[in-house]
Amino acid sequence: ARLPEILYNMAMTLERLSQTPRTAPRRAEELRGQAADHYAEYLRRNRTSPERAAIEAKIRALRPRATEP
Repeated sequence: ARLPEILYNMAMTLERLSQTPRTAPRRAEELRGQAADHYAEYLRRNRTSPERAAIEAKIRALRPRATEP
C-alpha cells in the first residue's frame, strides 16, 4: 500500500532530473512529462491527498512543456 508514496517520490525525482544543467532539452521535456504522469497517478491512487491542489498545479506546469507521443 506504499505505491502512492513511491509514485510521488518517482515524480519528484524525474522533475529534479529535468532541471539539471546537464540534461539535454529534449530529454528534460520527456522527464517533465513522465513526472506529470507519475504525479497524476499518485493523485488517482491517493484521492484524499492534502497536497492535491499543489500537485495539480505542478502537473499543469509540467504538461504544457511535455513532449506529446
